[in-house]
Amino acid sequence: MKKKWGEYKVLLKGKGWWYKRLSFTGGSTSLQTHKNRDEIWVIYVPAGCKHQVGGKGDVFELAIGNPKERDIKRYTK
Repeated sequence: MKKKWGEYKVLLKGKGWWYKRLSFTGGSTSLQTHKNRDEIWVIYVPAGCKHQVGGKGDVFELAIGNPKERDIKRYTK
């Protein structure tokens, strides 16, 4: 399904759940809430790709390679 921010595809679906791939080409989704579902997002960020996270909720990070907290280059907007 094409969107302003990219596209998504439902990869698997069952009773009470689905598993989607969201592919972003720029921009962001709308600011939204859901009354009848929770969401768990797994985001792949390749090395060297600028990224930023915000909002409310928990983020679980799995770092692959040679993870060290000092391996951060910060940018201004």
